[in-house]
Amino acid sequence: MDMGEVKRMSEKIKVSVVTVCYNEVADIVATLQSVTEQTYGEIEHIVQDGGSVDGTVEIIRQYACGRAKVVMDSAKDGGIYYGMNAGLSKCTGDYVIFCNGGDRFASEDVIEQMVAKASAEGLPDLVYGDCASEVNGQLMVRTAHGPGFINMGMPAAHESMMYKLSLVNELHLKYDTSYRIGADYKFTYQFVRCAKRFAYVSKPIIVFSEGGVSTAQKWRGMFECSRARKEAGGISLSKRAFIVMMQAAVLAFSGVLGPLYRFIRLKRVS
Repeated sequence: MDMGEVKRMSEKIKVSVVTVCYNEVADIVATLQSVTEQTYGEIEHIVQDGGSVDGTVEIIRQYACGRAKVVMDSAKDGGIYYGMNAGLSKCTGDYVIFCNGGDRFASEDVIEQMVAKASAEGLPDLVYGDCASEVNGQLMVRTAHGPGFINMGMPAAHESMMYKLSLVNELHLKYDTSYRIGADYKFTYQFVRCAKRFAYVSKPIIVFSEGGVSTAQKWRGMFECSRARKEAGGISLSKRAFIVMMQAAVLAFSGVLGPLYRFIRLKRVS
């Protein structure tokens, strides 16, 4: 397939970007702006607010005003996964990617590059890339593992993955709202198990906002992911226990030897 044909195919691909937010008045502008600045034209933006009371809704309304490709909704819900399901139900694109409140796309051409990769690879089920975050004021990149890692954890950061909506709909996938932290892993686990083709973009897709996850939440996340391995993958108790022990060792290593762990796992953006 020559580049002209890739470009023509890319122009027909519609991407749904879903932003879920709640009381993000300090950060929502950067998130919305990062979507607006994307160089790719065929984007619809679904902004699903959880009933913010801090001025976030007013900012989103101003952003949505006059933009035909922006769908905005604000309603009290049961948490982020309720919002993600509500946003997902409104999508009309060929692919969906999340860029939640407080986060932003890593560059203006991220969606364009992901769509170009999808076109060149014959429209795979999942297009994924790396993610970035700020560590002590320095932008650091965490390289994606890839779909073969799914039994251990996420192939990539959730917001660094662009899912093919036709497969999501075919599988009737939703985020399991009985989870507090691990529903994105269960969703992705179910998706990856049924997906046939994948494409990797070797660059950061998303930049996560500052704000660490507590150790207690990390432990909860590990056990919820173990539950997802049972429910979505039928992984045996012994294998699930082994995975949790390995993850606990990594968590301990990263906590005690933080700088060394970051040196091994992360790379600086030049």
